[in-house]
Amino acid sequence: VLIGPQLWMPTEKWTYVMRNTSDAKCSLEVARHLWSPSEAAERSLTGQQCRSIATAGRKLPATPEKVAVVKNCLAKFVDLHPAPEPPKEHRVAAVRKHLRCFFVEAGRQGKRV
Repeated sequence: VLIGPQLWMPTEKWTYVMRNTSDAKCSLEVARHLWSPSEAAERSLTGQQCRSIATAGRKLPATPEKVAVVKNCLAKFVDLHPAPEPPKEHRVAAVRKHLRCFFVEAGRQGKRV
């Protein structure tokens, strides 16, 4: 299945992603397909330096094309799984929150022993 410009996902994985039970799980699975754990640990959504830890350096920003791919996949998921609340626009707009959690958790996994 073509999920973005020159980005392919196996049909079995696409079916699995679309069968998830929540928006966050769908976004997480697409993000896991696009970024390996080591790549995700070195990324952040915006690429800005951490404001709370002065010694932490800047991370690479997430590629806007891949963020758009995750957003489009989430929009397709929301179309297939309608819910009364919140509205579709709010559910799709939460993609940045889901990606931020994905990158933070990937960074934490690299520091755990």
